[in-house]
Amino acid sequence: MANDQIWVSKDGSNSNSGSASNPLKTIQAAVDRASSGTDVMVEEGTYTETVRIRKDGISLISADGDQAATIKAASQGGSAISGFGVENITIKGFEIDAGSNANGIHFGMSGKGFSDPIRDLTIQDNVINGAGQDGIKVSQAYGVKILNNEINDSGQEGIDFVAVNDSRIAGNEVDGADGPSALGVKGGSTNVDIVNNKVHDTAVAGISVGGWTTDKWMWPGARSYEAKDLTVTGNEVWDTTKAAILVSGARDSLIADNYLHPDNDYDAVIWLDRSTASHPSPIYSENITIRDNLFERDDWLRVNRGNDDGLKVSGNSIATGDQKGAWGSSETAGDVAGASGSSDDTAAVAPVVASDTALGDGAVPEVIAISKADLPEGYDAGLIDDEPDLMIPAGEDLIVFTQVEDAGFQVTDAEGAEAPAGDYAFFKLTTDGNGENVSISAATWQALEDATLADAVPVEQTTVDTGTANQGTDGWLL
Repeated sequence: MANDQIWVSKDGSNSNSGSASNPLKTIQAAVDRASSGTDVMVEEGTYTETVRIRKDGISLISADGDQAATIKAASQGGSAISGFGVENITIKGFEIDAGSNANGIHFGMSGKGFSDPIRDLTIQDNVINGAGQDGIKVSQAYGVKILNNEINDSGQEGIDFVAVNDSRIAGNEVDGADGPSALGVKGGSTNVDIVNNKVHDTAVAGISVGGWTTDKWMWPGARSYEAKDLTVTGNEVWDTTKAAILVSGARDSLIADNYLHPDNDYDAVIWLDRSTASHPSPIYSENITIRDNLFERDDWLRVNRGNDDGLKVSGNSIATGDQKGAWGSSETAGDVAGASGSSDDTAAVAPVVASDTALGDGAVPEVIAISKADLPEGYDAGLIDDEPDLMIPAGEDLIVFTQVEDAGFQVTDAEGAEAPAGDYAFFKLTTDGNGENVSISAATWQALEDATLADAVPVEQTTVDTGTANQGTDGWLL
């Protein structure tokens, strides 16, 4: 605590000195009288106010312990606590009864020119109830810590970061939120840790990495991404109506060691998508790493077209022992594709190959041919530009193949006889900008930690020349 303190009590008077024995009556009077380095000590009781902090270096503290003091918004359209363009502010230990048409706690830049952002803000150990908008909203800020708060029944997001940098959201519980997510970081935010939070019972997505932000609220130099360099680890998300984690227009971010069980029949647990909003062109997600997360269903990942650039997925597992994924099951190719949310708008990460299909350990062929009768149900080989790529296991990787037009390829069956090319769809290796083959760790589609490629039924070994492929009864033979 600071050496300077101003005390507030329900039994005080705003004409008093503000000492512990001679306290003020309202929090706003104390905040207005405080100077930088002052702790405003609020004694137990309910204070019906909308507190506006206009000076730097002020700490607002519930003096008699967490939630002993309650701030009830005096106006349904005003935040219970707010501040704009201020620095070195702490809000600690309050119960906040928010307005039905406002944020519970709201801090943001002063003005519209991004020259006076929030800096060094700590919001800790508070309980925030019933905000009609966001429980905690912070925009255009640096060095923000949102720690060990409980946010209940927000009309929009429980915690909302817009254009926030070098910050941390840790140890919070968000219970109930109506949209677009319960906990979101967007608007060109960078270097934010989202760690050890609990998010549950929401009408929307759980955690949003990125989002949909109007350009005028994003840092001028950070409008090519919604979020960058985010770390999402150690969180538990359950009972959500939509995805547990939504990635939208984010880059260079890690999602790891989370327990995600949304307990719904939504298309995916983690969903990678683009951001549109008012951006001049869509912002696609890229360089996302998803590893070592725990799920309770095996159709947990969906990636919309164009959002798989630099995607790395490994070490994820399913919590329930009676579920098996693509490697351990006897599902057909169509069953696997359907279970994983494959659709015309889904990129090439859905496991559209059967569990008994694998490439050998030798050189990967440049072109493969697959009988159209063996393609997953709903996969239209005639829609070459609109269908997802195929990912086929090869050793420790999943190799990505892209469908191409029939360019006069010859096809032979397992006995070496020529087969009608019109009965086959042709796929070539997908390469990146450096001409390297695109692959993803095979752990992407392991449903259990002990489910490895060794569980797959081996296919007949064949020799394939470029432009020639064989198709046999045991799988897609290359």
